[in-house]
Amino acid sequence: MDEIGKERVEKTYNEEFDAAVESIINDIKVPNSYSSQDEHKSEMCALANFVKAAFEKSSAARAEIEDRWMDSLRLYKGVYTSEALSKMSPNRCKAFVKLTRTKVSTLDSRLSDLLFPANGDKNWGIYPTPLPDYNPKYTEAIIALYKEETGQDISKADLDVMLQKEAISQAKKMERVIADQLAELNEREKMRYVIHSGNLYGTGIIKGPLVTVTENRQYYRESIKNDDGEEGKWILEEVDTLTPFIENVRVWDIYPDMDATNIQDARYVVQRRKMDKHQILGLAKRSDFDSEVILDYVACNPDGDYTNRTFEVTLTSMGNIVTTSVPTIYDTKNTKNVGTNSKKYEVLEYWGYVDACDLEAIGIEIPENKKSAVEVAANVWVLGDKIIKASLSPLEGIKWPYFFYYYDKDETSIFGEGIPYVLKDVQEMINSALRAMLDNAAISAGPQIEVNLNLMSEDEDPRDVFPFKVWMRTGDGADASAPAIRHLNFQSYLPEFERMIEMLHGYADEVSLIPRYMWGEPTGNAARTASGLSMLMGSANISIKDQVKSFDDGITSPLIKAMYHWNMQFNDDEDIKGDYGVIARGSSSLIAKEVRAEKLISFAQISANAMDAEFVNRAELIRRIADSLDLSDDNLVYSDQEIEAKRQAAQEAAEAERMWMSEMVEIARESGQSPTALLDSLRLLRKELANPPMGMEEDIQAAEESMIEQEMNGAQYA
Repeated sequence: MDEIGKERVEKTYNEEFDAAVESIINDIKVPNSYSSQDEHKSEMCALANFVKAAFEKSSAARAEIEDRWMDSLRLYKGVYTSEALSKMSPNRCKAFVKLTRTKVSTLDSRLSDLLFPANGDKNWGIYPTPLPDYNPKYTEAIIALYKEETGQDISKADLDVMLQKEAISQAKKMERVIADQLAELNEREKMRYVIHSGNLYGTGIIKGPLVTVTENRQYYRESIKNDDGEEGKWILEEVDTLTPFIENVRVWDIYPDMDATNIQDARYVVQRRKMDKHQILGLAKRSDFDSEVILDYVACNPDGDYTNRTFEVTLTSMGNIVTTSVPTIYDTKNTKNVGTNSKKYEVLEYWGYVDACDLEAIGIEIPENKKSAVEVAANVWVLGDKIIKASLSPLEGIKWPYFFYYYDKDETSIFGEGIPYVLKDVQEMINSALRAMLDNAAISAGPQIEVNLNLMSEDEDPRDVFPFKVWMRTGDGADASAPAIRHLNFQSYLPEFERMIEMLHGYADEVSLIPRYMWGEPTGNAARTASGLSMLMGSANISIKDQVKSFDDGITSPLIKAMYHWNMQFNDDEDIKGDYGVIARGSSSLIAKEVRAEKLISFAQISANAMDAEFVNRAELIRRIADSLDLSDDNLVYSDQEIEAKRQAAQEAAEAERMWMSEMVEIARESGQSPTALLDSLRLLRKELANPPMGMEEDIQAAEESMIEQEMNGAQYA
């Protein structure tokens, strides 16, 4: 080989060697160059697995409570378990007394009426704290205004009074804003569901307030100048505003930290959502969600990934719901899906503590004041095995956006016990007693027939019984004297069963603390009169007071406080902001309206004297009486402005009367008449003018003119 050929071979070999070495080096460096992206995906996957592990842990620990909820729902709907039905004879009664449903519905209505009365009264209020922190700008403005009006420096006592009045005024503004927000959110309807869930399952849950963007469309007038002058054109403008958002959450969809016994001690809460494709794609349009991940996942799973859990299959069968798709069954032992579900997706919404370093690893910026913390509160959404949203908890002033109402708090669990669970044994005993009574009534309703077929004619059908039937029989000798048909009578025990069922109803009243007269059923002589029934209802309210207090402590107070913090954080109106406290007034409405009205009327009668008049706000007292009688909407009581206007009118009328009397006295003296007689005659004439008889208007007018003419003539003669 020539030198040129050797050189080419060596050059080619060296180039291939260098390329191979460079490839090896690049293989080593490539992971480092893309390590941030790969690590980001790895951290995202690890965080998603962390959320799913927390969900599965709570799901496994909640299994026993799910069985309890299912039993409560069966008792409420009047459905026997398959095990109970298998023990009943096909020919025996299978009636179910829905006593539990009556108790739950009664307490639902009673609590709704007390907490959310029909007249629109609120069961909460916002007031300044005893020593509120005032805005320095308001303090300076009040000092300057006082000095401008009086020319003197304001004292500390006067300043405190004026600041307190200003704080009360601002608190009332905040109260009106929150009331308006809750009305727009249909809060009362959501709260009724929470009350029902708490009474049925033992736990009712409300979620919020979170931030949502509301698209509002409003018109504004744009001025346009032309040769003829200035004209206006109406233009439709879309304005996005931040508004609070609340929702009621089913107990079946909530998976809290089962190691805690109350929501404040829980490290996390997972809400399981069942969303269709339209809802999932709606999340992709939001700026706080990862649209690319959502769209990729939906493209890879066009038919959805939702799997029905065991309790969902049972709920579907219990509700007699017919589905067009094949139900998906979740095998809790093998964790495998059986069947498919169409166009539904499972989304896990996690609220809880996450390691700060894990959040930083996926690109979440940690504030300086929280970087020293090992764990921070975060909100993470998981779709399948993908993170579609991760952020720090946006809430201020509250730990988690979930608030619980308990009918009967279970001290060993984060969930409570409902009315069906409390009444379970009594409900089963009443069912057993009623079935036995109906079976006994059916057996003893008429005689049963015993037939000796050997003595019956072959053409005779002993089951064909009708009046005046002639029975054909056989038999010779001793058989001839034996009856072919005998009837058997069974004893009726209906009175005994009735007494037993009545006794069990009494037990149910004692166990549930919801007596029958609360839903209008008369029991005893005391409930036959209005005053007696009112006294009984007042006694029943003692037990309901605990339920109202539980609702106030678990729902009303923390939710209104959360709404207060929401407005302090997101509302642009500075006039409503301040240092306030929340007071729940639900328990104050427990006094029966009749009893309250009687007490108010009695107080009004006692204080109706000159000695107590200066100490009693009579107008407010009359308003309270009208409120207790549900007459506040009839405008029977004048407002403060109307009362003040009437007082001024009365003062002006009294002043005019005094001036008129003075003039008449002067006229009487000048004419030589008696002032008393002249005033009496004029008052009588005025009275007749105010209430003239029919057809006498013209005569009275003529008499009045004649009398005035005589008075004037007398004055001129004098």
